[in-house]
Amino acid sequence: MVWRDKVRFEAEAESGHSLTIDGAPEAGGENAGFRPMELMLLGLGGCMAFDVLMILRKMRQEISSYTIHLEGIRADEPPRVYTEVRMNHIFKGRV
Repeated sequence: MVWRDKVRFEAEAESGHSLTIDGAPEAGGENAGFRPMELMLLGLGGCMAFDVLMILRKMRQEISSYTIHLEGIRADEPPRVYTEVRMNHIFKGRV
């Protein structure tokens, strides 16, 4: 991860993919990329989705669509950690 400006960083993963991480305007950022806490929530959702999909495939379920709606509730005071995470899994397919 390389610091670029103010609270903006460019991150590159071992896979070669990259993304911009930036803070909220109230934290000195310019909304030029993902916020770190957003990435935590998306990472959690991505890991969950991968595992659920693999389990459903092993069960020979025919899934045509899979969406996860994520909602993270954060503490009001710093450090503003997630105190609750809600995941709503929506599937379409044959029964």
